[in-house]
Order: sequence, then structure tokens, then C-alpha cells
Amino acid sequence: MSRLGKTPMTTVEELRLLHHHNMSIERIKNKVFVVENRQLLEGHPSSQNFTADLRDFLGLHSNLRPLKPWAPIPAEEKYSNKEAAARRIDICDDQHKRIRKLLVESGKNAAKWIQEYFLRSPDVVVTSRELFVELLNDWKLDPCDERHKRRLRVDAPE
Repeated sequence: MSRLGKTPMTTVEELRLLHHHNMSIERIKNKVFVVENRQLLEGHPSSQNFTADLRDFLGLHSNLRPLKPWAPIPAEEKYSNKEAAARRIDICDDQHKRIRKLLVESGKNAAKWIQEYFLRSPDVVVTSRELFVELLNDWKLDPCDERHKRRLRVDAPE
């Protein structure tokens, strides 16, 4: 997202949040429609206006189909590649605590950058902005912390 050229990229703070990345930036002219994955869940409060907002963003004249209910993929389909399945890890295991801490820190920085820089661009469109920001705030939480587990599960939205 930072490579789309929708933010100034001129302050030390912004660059710090992005780990001073020096990747090329392609300043696109188009507006962008940004979605947090839970906004695609039928029945999630943040998805209420999703299809109408997307229709308007795309300039369509007819309504889009409503979101379909989320259905978990059966384990036999999800893990049909036995070799890959054998290498799966549970990020909540204690042995992955250090990497999880880095991932949570990255999530905090990303959420802050999106809120303080990216969303300020007139070219960035989100549906249900206040709820979108609430979802971004969840990126600052450790998903393995028992206090947050249910809240952060995609298959069991509150």
C-alpha cells in the first residue's frame, strides 16, 4: 500500500512506521478501495454497507450481490497437501513467542500508518470508516492472548 504513492513519505515518523523502506513508489492516479478481511464477513457490523459502497466506488448502476455466509474449509480440503500440512506451526506455541512479538509490532506499525497517513489521502476509500479503524486497532493485539482470542477469530466474529 505504501508503494501506491498516496502518502507524502517525507517525515521521519512515516518512514519509521514503514521501517524506512526504500522500495520504488508508483504514484497511481486511481483511487483505491481498501478492505479489512473481516469486512467481507456477512453479518459483521463493518460489512453492512460494503456492497453498496463498492458499487458506488466502481460507478455501477445496479446492486451487487449480497455477501455470502462464511463457511470454513473442511480439514481434508484445507490440508490436502500432506507435506505442507506436516510443516504447519501453531503461532501461539511458546517457541514462536519472539516471532509473534515481531509480527504484533509490525501490525501496530501498519495500523498506525494506515490510520495516520494512508486514510488521510482523498484517493483512499473505505467502507464504514469508523468500524474499519476499530478493526485496524485489533492489529495491535496479540491474537494468542486469551483476552483477545475470540474477538480476533474470523470464524466467530463478535
